[in-house]
Amino acid sequence: MKKKITIGEIENYLKKKCTEKGWACQKFSGPKKKGIPDCVITAPGGTVLYVEVKTPGKKPTPLQRNDSLNASHGIQVFVLSSRENVDILLNTFQAATDVDNGLKM
Repeated sequence: MKKKITIGEIENYLKKKCTEKGWACQKFSGPKKKGIPDCVITAPGGTVLYVEVKTPGKKPTPLQRNDSLNASHGIQVFVLSSRENVDILLNTFQAATDVDNGLKM
C-alpha cells in the first residue's frame, strides 16, 4: 500500500523547490490564521503567489475559498496537494516570470 503524503511533506517539498530557485517561501502561522493561505511565495522582481496546501483529495474549506484576500482583492490562491502540483505550479510560474521570454504576470 502506498504511503499517504502529509501536508508537512508537501510544504517541505515546496520550500525546498523554492529555495533551489532562489525564491522565498514563507509559512503563515498564528492563532488568527483561519481562512488565510498557508504560504506566500515571492520571486525576484516582487511577483507573489499565495498557496494553500491540502492532502490529496481534500478541498479548501468554505472559509478558505472565500478568504479576505481572494474575496475582497481578487487574489488567486493556488491549492497544492502533491509534489507534482508543486512542480507544475513552480515551473509555470518560473516560465511566466522569466525575463528572457518577455512574459510578466
